[in-house]
Amino acid sequence: MAKAIKSTIDITVGIYDTEYVFIDHGDYMTVTEPFVKWVNNSGSLATRKHKVTNEKELSVLRALIDADAYQIADSDGNTVCVDDIIGEQFTHPQYLPSAKDLEEYSA
Repeated sequence: MAKAIKSTIDITVGIYDTEYVFIDHGDYMTVTEPFVKWVNNSGSLATRKHKVTNEKELSVLRALIDADAYQIADSDGNTVCVDDIIGEQFTHPQYLPSAKDLEEYSA
């Protein structure tokens, strides 16, 4: 088995300067997502992990990592971001960018 590759993308979450952490295992990727956890009226930085196995989703995450960007856009202004892949709202893989779109995003 090849060695896993660790990458990060810097981001600000609330008042915290932090990062997404990506561990690419080849056939899947673990994404550690920062978020603000609120208890009563107090927020603190926390993380949650996501496992991504869909090939198209992995391609998008790799394009984001290559661009060192939370969000990328094609020439038509269509955007895709980390949360589009790991967020619960993104449940329709048919809406993922095509290979051609990914080439445009990384151009």
